[in-house]
Amino acid sequence: MSSIGDRLREERKRLNLSQEACGIACGVTKMSQLNYEGNKRSPDAAYLQAFANLGGDVQFVLTGVPSVAQGISLAQVERAAEQAYQMVLGSGIQASSKQFSRMVLALLLPDEPGSGEKARRIANVTAGHGSLVAQGDGIVQVGGKVRISRNR
Repeated sequence: MSSIGDRLREERKRLNLSQEACGIACGVTKMSQLNYEGNKRSPDAAYLQAFANLGGDVQFVLTGVPSVAQGISLAQVERAAEQAYQMVLGSGIQASSKQFSRMVLALLLPDEPGSGEKARRIANVTAGHGSLVAQGDGIVQVGGKVRISRNR
């Protein structure tokens, strides 16, 4: 079973950070970072908050159980929100905040290239919500009608 230090090292490497860069970004020295990863000391709440702001999965570090959002950066969330916003704006139809947030989540989920799975997830998330627009992988949904386009 891996330790907090092992998982912290794994997350730091996933973020492509050196020990020094990670330590500085989280407000500690390289030596403190080495001590955390070597299980000689435990990081405090301020460190863990800074690590989370870098994109580190603090839940995984502490418990060994990855969070739902592991591997999703703030930039990816921003792109998904912008994409969802443009879909809704381009249609001229209003979407509730719940519909919009579900659409963003569907856009964030990983997809196998060419599988069309992401578009199906978006359509499924919006099913029953006739005022929502969803598109992706050649599928466009406006209201209750779905149009499949082979032109990508």
